[in-house]
Amino acid sequence: MNDKLSSIMGSDVLAVWNDFAARIDALYAPETTLKEDPKWIPGKHGGLVELKFIKGGRTLCAFYARPKSFGFMLIFGRGEQAKFEESRTQFSKRIQTVYDETHTYHDGKWLMFQVSNDRDIDAFIKLLAFKRRPVKKD
Repeated sequence: MNDKLSSIMGSDVLAVWNDFAARIDALYAPETTLKEDPKWIPGKHGGLVELKFIKGGRTLCAFYARPKSFGFMLIFGRGEQAKFEESRTQFSKRIQTVYDETHTYHDGKWLMFQVSNDRDIDAFIKLLAFKRRPVKKD
């Protein structure tokens, strides 16, 4: 699958994908599902390949492979939105803008970030902590 992902995103972006996925795995020990969507249309939600991280039977977040980048998606319910609002100044303007411009549905805000480098990975990890505390290490 790494060859396929590399052909979609490029090796530099694949390295970011793999590093970010490894950090999520180390912090949350989630289950994962991987599926392909060959009918994906650029500009639409999703991507050519979806990697979903699941913890406690619920989706923690998902990655979507796209040409030269990947989408990082997480859904904030009311509680997570309140946590973000309380600490929004700790996040970059880019993250605040994505949050502000994302429509709020009945089930929350479906935040989608385009990732092509590791610039915001630490901030994304902080956002994930709003959804679920990391697993404690022994």
